[in-house]
Amino acid sequence: MKCLLLLAIFVISSALADYPLYIDELGDLVSKEDERQLDILEDDEYTQRSQLKTQFDAILARQSPAVQTAYQAIVTREENERTMKEQSKMQRYQMRGVGSVYQQILSIEGDLSLSESQVKQQIRDLISFIFSCSLADYPLYIDELADIVNWEDERFLERLEDDYYTPRYEILAKVEEILARQSPALQAAYRALVANKENTRAARVAHMLRQHEMRGTADIFRRILDVQGDIELSQMDAKKLIRDLKSRLY
Repeated sequence: MKCLLLLAIFVISSALADYPLYIDELGDLVSKEDERQLDILEDDEYTQRSQLKTQFDAILARQSPAVQTAYQAIVTREENERTMKEQSKMQRYQMRGVGSVYQQILSIEGDLSLSESQVKQQIRDLISFIFSCSLADYPLYIDELADIVNWEDERFLERLEDDYYTPRYEILAKVEEILARQSPALQAAYRALVANKENTRAARVAHMLRQHEMRGTADIFRRILDVQGDIELSQMDAKKLIRDLKSRLY
């Protein structure tokens, strides 16, 4: 498997209504003019939400006490619902081993210094970082052998590399059979090439693990590595497991 699944598009998955601004809730209670101004604020994806909140608070402040009271009652109810949903989701995600990721998503969502566009981009970046493993051809290293054998063996290795359904330990055994019939010099060259790849990979894994530890996503990264290195799995099964791991973030 040459690379792990990169999640390219990720939208905010916590479904927490209009948190943290709750603009719609006021729009239903005010005059047409104020409602139009609120619509403009709600559609603004590029201004810092702290600035949007300042403008929103100014609109709220000029409403009658009755409207303000009604609005606060709505927000209180929605906040209570949001808190319950958030706690329920956190419990599920913690059971799945991705609680720290969900907590980071919540932190991004609640950061008023960010625009709506920045919120979405930071969440995409977070999920992409988790799945951007791309650690060469580990654990089979078929390409590396195909580059130095004769044409017939190269074709056979290409078929092995394209086999998505056979357990990888069986594919690895066939690779070893092909390697065994090569000259000692070629075997030594291949072993040296793989050793160099493994050293490079080990350094990369260590570096990425430190990054994931700082982000609180080390557990997920380790699980991805486990799936990637499990030669009992076919390439197709490994991809399915990684897709399943990805789906647990929703």
